[in-house]
Amino acid sequence: GGFMTERLIRVVTPDEVEQQVDDPNCFRIFKQTTTKNEYHIYLGEYIEEGSKYFTIFHELDSVTAKDKVFFHLNNYGGDVSSGVQLLNKIKECSAPVTICVEAPVYSMASVLALAGHTIPLVSPHVFFMFHDYSGVEIGKGNEIHHSVVNFQNYFRTLLRTVCTPFLTKKEVASIIKGIDLYVPYTTGLDKDGNEIKGICERLDEIKKLKKKKRVK
Repeated sequence: GGFMTERLIRVVTPDEVEQQVDDPNCFRIFKQTTTKNEYHIYLGEYIEEGSKYFTIFHELDSVTAKDKVFFHLNNYGGDVSSGVQLLNKIKECSAPVTICVEAPVYSMASVLALAGHTIPLVSPHVFFMFHDYSGVEIGKGNEIHHSVVNFQNYFRTLLRTVCTPFLTKKEVASIIKGIDLYVPYTTGLDKDGNEIKGICERLDEIKKLKKKKRVK
């Protein structure tokens, strides 16, 4: 029982908290060692290049079904490719992964918030912000065109696969058209004064859908 502390390879006293850090500004991992291991992963303010998350990838590949993993999000989004790699590692993880949204999340972080094995745990005073991707292409005209079309289809599929039924098909289509979507904590009004269903209500509906599937 108790806690162990590790920073990269160094192991210190068993009464401390284990901490593995590649980049303190990018993420931190805390491991609580009891009869079962419990990992708490805190992402930094932005999703950066994938090479900064090798420790996270390794941990997610190494845990067992007896362990538990919690991702804590307070994030503005960032690199889509890194976000997708994190998402895939979460999906493939042997241990149950719970996403804890503890502050507003934006862009790719909003997609990541819906990637857990369970319904995400969302704190009050939180919102999700979804929008179309941003990027720069350089090359021949036809190459730029093909690349943009390919990534548009790729991103549309990502939103439909990961974010529905939390988002409606209509909302996904509007995001792809370039409309920013803010989902409030509870049902409220959007910038045009139209009612928009809140995070709590959407997650409650997903719980009901999952319950119906289990009953069948």
